Order: sequence, then structure tokens, then C-alpha cells
Amino acid sequence: MEASDSTATLNLTITNSTTSDSYVSVCDADYTWNGVTYTATGDYNYTTLNSLGCDSTATLHLAINYSNSGSQLLTACDSYYWQGTNYTTSGTYTNTLTNIGGCDSTATLNLTINNSYPSSSNITNY
Repeated sequence: MEASDSTATLNLTITNSTTSDSYVSVCDADYTWNGVTYTATGDYNYTTLNSLGCDSTATLHLAINYSNSGSQLLTACDSYYWQGTNYTTSGTYTNTLTNIGGCDSTATLNLTINNSYPSSSNITNY
């Protein structure tokens, strides 16, 4: 019997897994991503198969920021300069600003203006 050579051929296709990153900031709200609702700041992974059948990992980098508010009770004489405006009458004034987290920040000033009056003297000569 005569020995014969054998040949094996391997056709190999290598496919790669994929990754992606999403950076999201929200104000005063939960965030829903891929059917899951997140209530806290953090990094979250979602793993599935890509179109080639390999693992695909998506990472959500979530920042949940919050609005804030504050108020101030103040009494001034004649006028008071606040947030770019000079106020000359008593009242409640509100400004909406953006805080460092990109969310609304409400500042309220409860202002009482006391007006000064010019003094006069009556001088009588006798």
C-alpha cells in the first residue's frame, strides 16, 4: 500500500467585537436607555451581538444633574443692584440662571426698599 498526502484547508474569517460610548447629561430626570431606566449618575454597559455575530458593548456615561433654588430677604435704602438690574421699589424678583450642571437655577430676591427723604429745616428769624 502506498501512502498518500492529505491536505486540509481552513477558510478562516476573523470578525471583531465592537464597542461604543455615549455621554449623556440630563436635568432633574431619570434616563431610559435600551429599555432600562437609570436613576443615578454612573457608567452603564449594554452587551448584545453586532451584525457579524460578535459581542458589541455599548457604554453609557450618565450624569444626572439637578436644578437648585435660593432666596434672599433684603432691606436697602433707595435702591438695590441685583443680577444686572437696579431696583428702586420693594417687591419679589426672580431670575433663572444656569448652574454648573447645566440645569436651571432660580434665585429669588424679597426686597424692601426704604426711601430716604431730604431733610429740610425751617428757620425763622425774630
